[in-house]
Amino acid sequence: DLIVVDSTDPVGEAAKLFTSAFYEKVRAGLRPGGCAVFQTESPFYSTDVLAEVQEELRALFQHVAPYTAHIPTYPSGLWSFTFASDAIDPRAAPVQRQPAFLHELRYLTPELLRAAFVLPAYVRRRIGG
Repeated sequence: DLIVVDSTDPVGEAAKLFTSAFYEKVRAGLRPGGCAVFQTESPFYSTDVLAEVQEELRALFQHVAPYTAHIPTYPSGLWSFTFASDAIDPRAAPVQRQPAFLHELRYLTPELLRAAFVLPAYVRRRIGG
């Protein structure tokens, strides 16, 4: 149903985790209606990596949605991730329910989740969004 790839940076052997061949294997591992999420580097320092991943995933999935999160310990403090699915577009999906533990979270809110998919202009220009 869900595959989360929180890989290391695309350096050395880990560069294989940022290729079409790897993304095809992830897609093959999903059930119908499933989705995958990939870490896609700093949108400030590694915009090329983010753009290349978008291109690769758009060739495989119907819905590809990059998003960002504030992670103070990572370079630039802003990090990107990319959601991919043939069935779900998180930018258009209605919030159907809110789990009981939502009020206990320190960072995530329903509003912040929606806003995470609103990208800075320099990122949108680079990835063609």
